[in-house]
Amino acid sequence: LADVEEADPVRVMMQDMLIMLQSGHMLAGRDFRLCREGIFFNSFRQFYNVWSSYLSTARTRPPHSITTMKEYVIKSGLLDYKTIRFNIHDTPKGYVLPYDRLESPTLKSYIVDSMFKAEQITLEEHRAIMQGDEQEDSSEF
Repeated sequence: LADVEEADPVRVMMQDMLIMLQSGHMLAGRDFRLCREGIFFNSFRQFYNVWSSYLSTARTRPPHSITTMKEYVIKSGLLDYKTIRFNIHDTPKGYVLPYDRLESPTLKSYIVDSMFKAEQITLEEHRAIMQGDEQEDSSEF
């Protein structure tokens, strides 16, 4: 008998996000914007619709409705709802997926590398972000 577990929908969404970014299904500037804190979405619907669109290419549906997924994601503490300043005239309020809350080091490094390539962060900031988790852990001991 196969031991079947229901997958955590938020974790599944994050695994799909890495695939969507790497495959070019999810594009910076169109589906999200990169900011110093991580990935910025104008609305949760935008976040969910990108995922739904990706799943439709495989002829599958998201495991839950937008309302249910929003509850899961908010309860998981993955997204922050806040105002982000991109420049003087552009300070929208929306959902931020902080890179430091990502379980996948591959997804985190992909996002931070993209920020560096887009010249949104310096090489020093890139190094500090990528080494930040290790330094925080070692400073506790």
